[in-house]
Amino acid sequence: MKFEGGLAWLSTKLLDVHFVPIGSYMHTIRNDKPELHLHVGSPTTFKESMSNDERTRLFEKTLDQMLEELREKAGFDDSDFERLI
Repeated sequence: MKFEGGLAWLSTKLLDVHFVPIGSYMHTIRNDKPELHLHVGSPTTFKESMSNDERTRLFEKTLDQMLEELREKAGFDDSDFERLI
């Protein structure tokens, strides 16, 4: 995942806002009808001393990890997922 600097910039301006990563993964492993798997993570926390580049890398790393976990489980092991529809 490659982010631009806008999200990191916002995180320095909106100090009372929680930045919560949301990963999504869609597949057709089981049938022709696509399945959408979502993972809502925990709020991302920063040290005040972090630069915008460091914040951007943290956002990228967090979302990359979430998406990797989704790809490993989605369609194979649904025990961690809650069916909404």
